[in-house]
Formats: sequence, structure tokens, C-alpha cells
Amino acid sequence: MNSAATLIILALLHGSSKALGKIVSGTDVSEILISFTGTIFIGTAVTWAVVWIILRLLQKQELTITVTNWILAAATITSFALAIMRI
Repeated sequence: MNSAATLIILALLHGSSKALGKIVSGTDVSEILISFTGTIFIGTAVTWAVVWIILRLLQKQELTITVTNWILAAATITSFALAIMRI
């Protein structure tokens, strides 16, 4: 699987983990949907942009998607762990 496809899958998983956290804390459906879509689009875009800028300064921008994937994977694992601890 290529890095771009992995990025999409990780963005969806990260959004799902944030939504699960909202479900566990008992928020309503609209907040859950906002958290899910906001994390997928805005969170991933901001993460990618910050990583790209840092790696551009280091002249290693070809690693942007790979580094972003690792960051999203770590954030997803952390978010799922926090949601499970709330149960």
C-alpha cells in the first residue's frame, strides 16, 4: 500500500478515535459528527502542513507523507487508549 492511501486510512481511523471519545463522554450526535469530520479534514491538513514546513526547512520534504503517517498513527493510538480508559 502506498503512503497516500495509508494517510487516508489513518485520517479515517484518527477521526473515528476522536468520535469514540465523544461517544464515551456522552455528547450528542452533532458534536460527534463535527469531531469526526473536523479531525479527518482539518486535523490531517494541519498536521501535514506543519510537517511539510519543518521538513522543507530541513530539505527533506519527500518524507512528508511518511512522517505525517507516523504522527497520525501515534495520535490515533493515544486517542483510542484515552477513550478506552474513560469507559
